[in-house]
Amino acid sequence: MIGFGIEGWRTLKVADGSFVQEEARWVDLAAYRDVSLWLQVKSVQLDGGEPSCSLYYEVAPDRDGSLFQPVAEIALGAGAGPPLITGPPVVTSIALDGEPAIPLARWLRWRLRAFIGSASVCFSLAGSATPVGR
Repeated sequence: MIGFGIEGWRTLKVADGSFVQEEARWVDLAAYRDVSLWLQVKSVQLDGGEPSCSLYYEVAPDRDGSLFQPVAEIALGAGAGPPLITGPPVVTSIALDGEPAIPLARWLRWRLRAFIGSASVCFSLAGSATPVGR
């Protein structure tokens, strides 16, 4: 198993839309069969009507942005209440032996989405992966 950083501590503001991780930072998982992802959130600030915010992990067999499909969604906050996630990391595993609806593909990226309003999120992401053949 190998460990890797996906995104160091970063604060993003998204207004009623999505922010997709920059292509140069997408993770190439061609030589790996399973992956575990650690999301740590320091803060979530929601503004607007009934805002909500989620982070998606997406995979695709090619770098073509239109091919990416979500394999997991983590709700970060909703409404005027406190954030749903802060503190200890949220670990998400994507394993082929778990028969996921969308299997792990070559490229992995994240997407932050704000609904009905805006969201400011401070987070970091790390991962570990199991090489094919192990």
